Amino acid sequence: PGAMPRAPDSRPPSFRELYSDDPNVVVGRPTLFPETIDFHEVSAGIARPRFQVQATAFSGKAQDLLVSRNVGTTIEFGNLGESSTRGIEAEARVEVLPGSVIFANTTVQEARFDDIDQDSPGVSQVKGTAGTSLTLGRRFLFYLSGTYMGKRLQPDFLEEVEEERYVDPYIFVNSSATFRTPLDGVELQVTGVNLLDAEIRDPFDGGALPDEIPGEGRSFWGEVRIRF
Repeated sequence: PGAMPRAPDSRPPSFRELYSDDPNVVVGRPTLFPETIDFHEVSAGIARPRFQVQATAFSGKAQDLLVSRNVGTTIEFGNLGESSTRGIEAEARVEVLPGSVIFANTTVQEARFDDIDQDSPGVSQVKGTAGTSLTLGRRFLFYLSGTYMGKRLQPDFLEEVEEERYVDPYIFVNSSATFRTPLDGVELQVTGVNLLDAEIRDPFDGGALPDEIPGEGRSFWGEVRIRF
């Protein structure tokens, strides 16, 4: 087990955030405060040659976070106030055969803006990934992973939203197969992205773009790798 408390980190506002003066593009704010983050975590785990597992509990508090938002075509800066986060991360990795592993990790957390008693925009309370990497003989490698991203609050920085609106959760599955040819240093790989063709949308706060940014649909591509 290990514990890693840290002294609060601090970041002063940059020159751009303070003094930019380009109307309709970027406007600074000379009255910005430095942001501070105080973060602590405690972890415990087991490490063996073919098996590793670890759990980590964390807690943090941030004050005067430096953020930006779009107002029309102009980027403006501000301090966000106070936010806090706490949660647990867990991960495991098992080598089922030489060169072949199964892995999984998950995070359960609560992240909130304390000043306005609201979930932190863009942060999922539950997320995780699981998958496998298999070595099949001397020449074939196969990889498969699935990621779950829980619901996330649509951002509206510097303002309290009247009605909290969440972006829907999704499951994202990727896979790849690699063939090491008899030619030294030559590999062929086929990759599939978003195999379930999930409707992926990420939260975004901007005046010139949609509130939600759509992600990539199902796609495939092939590669030839030559190493000299």
